[in-house]
Amino acid sequence: PRYNGAPSQELLVIRENHETRQHSLDLLRWGLIPHGCGDEAGGRKPINAKAETVARLPTFRDAYGRRRCIVPVDGFFEWHSKEGGRSRRPYAVAMRDGSPFGIGGLWENWK
Repeated sequence: PRYNGAPSQELLVIRENHETRQHSLDLLRWGLIPHGCGDEAGGRKPINAKAETVARLPTFRDAYGRRRCIVPVDGFFEWHSKEGGRSRRPYAVAMRDGSPFGIGGLWENWK
């Protein structure tokens, strides 16, 4: 568990084994290496996806259809820019009572 998870770090996720239908708690690295990418160091490694496009963009489409997970958290920060400005400000998002909740995630096998 981490106080402040960031892209490229390992985070605990809950996922289902499609053969056994068993759920497991696994450490996965944050940042999707798209299926078919030949070099881990090359290319983009997206860290989030928009609900409006995740099902149709090639980067996410296969993982969205078959490899979903839940990332348990007790909060996260959403960064917003001020109108017309370049500075960004973090806004904390959490349950009112402080209880944990899950964020939907995607995972991909790589090599």
